[in-house]
This record gives sequence, structure tokens and C-alpha cells, in this order.
Amino acid sequence: MVGNNCHPNEVTFATQIRAFCQNGLLDRAVELLEQMPQYGCTPDVIIYSTLVNGFSEHGRVDKALELFNTMLCKPNTVCYNAALKGLCIAGRWEEVGELIAEMVRKDCPPNDATFSTLINTLCQNRLVEYATEVLGKMNKYGYMPDVVSYNTIISCLSEQGRVDDALRLLNSMLCKPDTISFNAVLKGLCRAERWCDAAELIAKMFKEDCPLIEMTFNIIIDSLCQNGLVNNAIEVFELMPNYRCTPDIVTYSSLINGFSEQGLDEVAFDLFRSMPCKADIFSYNAVLKGLCTAARWDDAGELIADMVSKDCAPNEVTFNILINSLCQKGLIDRAIEVYEQMPKLLNTMCCQPDAISYNSVLKGLCRAEQWKDAEKLVSEMLRKNCTPNEVTFKYANQLFVSNRTG
Repeated sequence: MVGNNCHPNEVTFATQIRAFCQNGLLDRAVELLEQMPQYGCTPDVIIYSTLVNGFSEHGRVDKALELFNTMLCKPNTVCYNAALKGLCIAGRWEEVGELIAEMVRKDCPPNDATFSTLINTLCQNRLVEYATEVLGKMNKYGYMPDVVSYNTIISCLSEQGRVDDALRLLNSMLCKPDTISFNAVLKGLCRAERWCDAAELIAKMFKEDCPLIEMTFNIIIDSLCQNGLVNNAIEVFELMPNYRCTPDIVTYSSLINGFSEQGLDEVAFDLFRSMPCKADIFSYNAVLKGLCTAARWDDAGELIADMVSKDCAPNEVTFNILINSLCQKGLIDRAIEVYEQMPKLLNTMCCQPDAISYNSVLKGLCRAEQWKDAEKLVSEMLRKNCTPNEVTFKYANQLFVSNRTG
């Protein structure tokens, strides 16, 4: 380009810098920034914002701030927001407060994106109280919280088990709640087994002309199944067509898992074979659990073969279900066979035995008082950098006691 006497301009640099940033080539983007004066070009706020945002998103917040503080032009709200994103991702909340104060002082007030960034990252860090404070301050700057900001906080409250707070926020929203708002609270109510409150919330959805969607039904069905109320879950399942909702793989997986957990392996297997959607790893593992609990080893083997033939590769959970079930039935040798095959089989699937795999075998070995094999297994676990957990230490303690008394 330069060889043809066609010199790059600001647009050329901006385009290339943006491309480098999008592809993670941040240092090369900075090199271009430094070359701009050679061609009589001055970086504008758009170029700086692109760079600051790129470094922030890649966790290089100090470099982002260095660029921000050495800008040759006045930063705008977009540029401030890019720097704020980096500080929020890094959890440097004191500096976040200082930067927002600077925005206000320099007549560059926060906007919707500022508040959205703050609320999202605060909730991701489980700092929901601060997120709620930010929400309350939006009016001060002339912005009304939108449904997305409300939903982020409501979901966070619900996930933390603060369902009453989530319900209060839902009822005090300054904008119309949507299905996602209601579903977030519904999830919390169902987890707390507050079925009457959940029914009232659904009635409120109808009253406010907020349609039920597949996710709404899936939340209820999954919660009922997890609490052993599979018959109630089936009743809800059968209502779905009345609301123009079609059961999906999530719906079926929840039901299959519910039946398997209740020892209804044949019902789970029949539902699995009759479902109209393509099975995924979750549904396969759910039905496998039921077959293993019922000691239907041949059917379990055929199911795993079916998984492989249909390009649904078994994962750690699949093998852990098998190993744990075999150990529970006292079939320690077969469990060890499956465990020993795992590295070979899972290497092709980018998986490795995890702590649950080791613990399942360890538990079986300890129950069978095969202390030497158990000791070897713990050593192997440590050698392969698989971090022990509480369960591992529980059985390791049994090993210690056995060695002292043996």
C-alpha cells in the first residue's frame, strides 16, 4: 500500500486495529497505534476505545489503564466504560468507584452501558447488594433500569437462595417484567419447594399477559423430579401442549432422571426410547443411571454402544455412573476394569478420570477392605494431579486407621 504511494489514513488504522483486537493480537494493535504519527495520523477516541476494550476483555487491565491515561484525545463514555469493564473483571472495586467519580467530575456521566457493565460483573461476583445499589442510583443520572438489568439481579438473588428478595424486586420493577423475570423467581421458589407460591407466581404471569414458555415448564418439571414428585412432573408435562409449548430434550432428560432416581428404570427407558427429539449426553446418562441402579448391565452396555454409534461420546459422568453403581453392588473388580479403561477411552474425547471417578473406586476398595489397592489408587490420583476432596480424605483416613491397626 505504502509502496504504491497510497498512505494509510485514520480509517485504515482503525480498521486494522479493530481486527487485531478482535483476534486477540493486542500487542500488534499497539504497534500500529505507535506507527500512526509516522503517516500524519492522530488516533481518535474510537481507536483508543477499541484498544482499551480489547485489553480489558483479555484481562490485561493495567495495560488498558495505561492506554486510557495516556490518550491524546479526551475520553468519552464509551472509553470510560471499556476501562471500567477491565476493572470490574479484575474485581478492583475501589478503582471502579474512583473512575465513576472521575466520569461525573469531567462531565462524562455514566450511561446505560456503564450501569449494565457494573450490574453484570457485580452479580457474577455474587456482590448482589452492590448491584442493587447501582440499580437504585440509575434514576439519579436520568436512566431507568431496563428489564435486562432487573433480570440479572433477580437471577442472582434467586441463585443465592434469597427468593423473597427476588420476589420483592420483581414486584417493584419500574418496567414491565418479562418471562425471564418470572422464570428467575420461579426457579428460586421451586428450589425452596414453595409450590403454592410458585402456583401464585404463574397465575400472576397469566394476569400480566406474560406467556409461559418451554423454560417455565422445564424449571417446574426439573424441580419436581429432583424432589421425587415425578407424578406431579408428568401432570405438568401433559399440560405443555395446552400452552403451545413443545417438550424438548431438557424436559425429557429431567423426567428420565426423575424416574431413574425413583428406581422406575423401565419407565425411564421407555420414555427415553419414545421421545421425539434427539438424545444428548444428559438424557443418555439419566437413563444409564436407572439401568445401573437396577443392575441391568447388559442393557447399560448396549446403551453405551448406542451412544458411540450415534456420535454422542460418553463423558466422565457416564463412566462415574457405571463405576459408582458397580461399587455399590459390590462388583469391585468390574468397577476397576471400567476405571482402567477410562484413560484409554476418554483420551480420544479430551476427558480424564476426575475426583468422582477415583472416589467411587476408592470407596469400593475400602468397603472391600482392599487396603493396598486403595493406597495405590490414592498415590495414582496425586501423581496425576487430580485434586482430592472431602470424600477422598474421608476414605484416606480409613486407610490411615487400617495401616495403624493392621
